[in-house]
Amino acid sequence: MRQLRQRFPRQSPFAGELNDENPNCALCINHVIALRDAMPIMKNFISEPQALASLFLDGGIYLWSKGSLIDGEALTGEAKAICDGTEIEGSMTAQIYSFHGSILCNSGNTEQGLAYFKKSLETLRRHFGSGATRDADRALVANAWNNLACAYYDLGEYDRAELCNMRSLWQKQKLADQGLPMSHLLCLSYQNIANTFAGQERYDEAASFFEKALNAATREESVSRRALTSHNYGIMRLMQDRVEEARELLEIAYQLRCEKIGDHPDTAASLHMLACCYYRKGDEDSLDIARQLLNDSLRILRSRPSSADESRIERSLFKLSLVQEALGDLGAETSRLEVRHLYSKLTGKPTLPASEEELDVLVAYI
Repeated sequence: MRQLRQRFPRQSPFAGELNDENPNCALCINHVIALRDAMPIMKNFISEPQALASLFLDGGIYLWSKGSLIDGEALTGEAKAICDGTEIEGSMTAQIYSFHGSILCNSGNTEQGLAYFKKSLETLRRHFGSGATRDADRALVANAWNNLACAYYDLGEYDRAELCNMRSLWQKQKLADQGLPMSHLLCLSYQNIANTFAGQERYDEAASFFEKALNAATREESVSRRALTSHNYGIMRLMQDRVEEARELLEIAYQLRCEKIGDHPDTAASLHMLACCYYRKGDEDSLDIARQLLNDSLRILRSRPSSADESRIERSLFKLSLVQEALGDLGAETSRLEVRHLYSKLTGKPTLPASEEELDVLVAYI
């Protein structure tokens, strides 16, 4: 365990999630998973619980970044179990609650995720008392508010989301003014604020913060954040029926994700939304491109054994059936039958809803 902890990289509070840029992640992750699998046998013989909890946390973050939500949640859940049963240093406990909550939210369990975000902030408050003194600890507090804002946004509680976002941004800006490397975390806050404004149809304010997010994400380590910002910005432009602007932004998101993370659920999400732009155009050539994009999105999603991806498969299949119908493609009926089967499996309802929006709500994030 000690050797694994020394080799497997630690998650920085200032940087993006762990990924394959550090070769030790891919080299060691199977050993971390094997250690997790051995926990029922060895749980009464752990001599360094904090080191083990931190190893499971970092392994979970890495798997999450790879799109493996089930395995990522299992590792952060094991880290959480160690925290719940053993005295672990406060900031470490808070990080574990924070990332476990993030994976739960990405899996569609936002209420559970929110509960862990609240526990993370409460833990930090108890741990730091009158106030954090280390820069890394202050970044953790700022991120705790950021996470609460994300959950409230997902739940449609925009006033609470805006309040938490602004508190997080204020704390991050103070750290940036001290010369700390805050580009990644500032990008995250700008983007969350933009999403909150877009959800309230405050499009001009949202666009301003999306632009700030893109400017903050110019560094190499923020490529994934730049891709997500372009993706969400594109979705907002599509909501406004500014289809060509949406297409350009989603094309950027897709290209960045394709180069950075390859066949990943996020790449599939950008392909789906890009197809929506071409579907909206309506001409035969655009519809044919939409069909190709959706088939590529489905190829990625079907290669991954995750229940979270089933709702995405259902959504992309339904959109594909609409495109196929518009093209006179005989495969439309087969696609619709598969959608009906998946929808019944996920919801228990025998018939498909009347609107595409009712399928979108089954997806944790678009």
